[in-house]
Amino acid sequence: MHLVGGRDFTDRDTEGAPRVAAINQTMAKHFFGARNPIGERIAWDAGSEPPMTIVAVVRDFKIFGVHPNRTDAMFTPFLQSKAEPGATLLVRTVAQPSRVAGEIRAAIRAVDAKIPQFDLATMDQQAENSLAQERLVAILASAFGVLALGLAAIGLYGVLSSGVAERTGEIGVRMALGAERGRIVRLILGEKARLVAVGMAVGIGIALAGARGVEKMLYGVKPADAWSIGIAVAILSGVALIAGLLPARRASRVEPMVAIVIELFDVDPHCMVLRAASVPTG
Repeated sequence: MHLVGGRDFTDRDTEGAPRVAAINQTMAKHFFGARNPIGERIAWDAGSEPPMTIVAVVRDFKIFGVHPNRTDAMFTPFLQSKAEPGATLLVRTVAQPSRVAGEIRAAIRAVDAKIPQFDLATMDQQAENSLAQERLVAILASAFGVLALGLAAIGLYGVLSSGVAERTGEIGVRMALGAERGRIVRLILGEKARLVAVGMAVGIGIALAGARGVEKMLYGVKPADAWSIGIAVAILSGVALIAGLLPARRASRVEPMVAIVIELFDVDPHCMVLRAASVPTG
């Protein structure tokens, strides 16, 4: 904790000494406003406990997890605390914390072998545990995001490939007039690329606007995460390329005369049936 005003607890703040307390900046502003709280009296329960003298104001810090919070907080010396018996011992180590865990337990047993020891964890583990709910939400959101991306890819492929297939007749006419297959493919891919670019520009704008609504739920990730947006754009671009390239190449291989028949008689390019009738001979 970082002192903003007043003094730290000392060895003189024992059980029989006058009761003292420290509060954080949020609590000081909540109860005292702009007034200096040092020297003021405060109590957990004014009816059953004697009041305590505020001797320090400490800077706000993260108390109940890794997320910033603005919570009233009051601290008392351990020997003057009326809370249930127990304490949390924090040990700063030079080596890996897991290597000295046994030595810490042995040191506590050397003081009193009957003291129960439990919940031994590193600060990294504590931080991970405090993010359990956020991690579950992130996993579910990621699963739904992958599902949505898959559905978008399938829909994009279906729409683009269907649009190219419907232009089979047009492609045959162009080829009959002398257009090369490579030029036809490039023409179709260029048109689809412009269409996909416009859709992605609109989609990215909507995604960035919507990300602001979940900004408070994110930890270690920015709402406009470039990697996430880049991966989605790359996947959809690849799907769009395949959706335009495969039908375009297939359509460019159709014989020009067949394509012209498809165009003139409005025949479904996906299903061509040749019907022959027997003609009686004399």
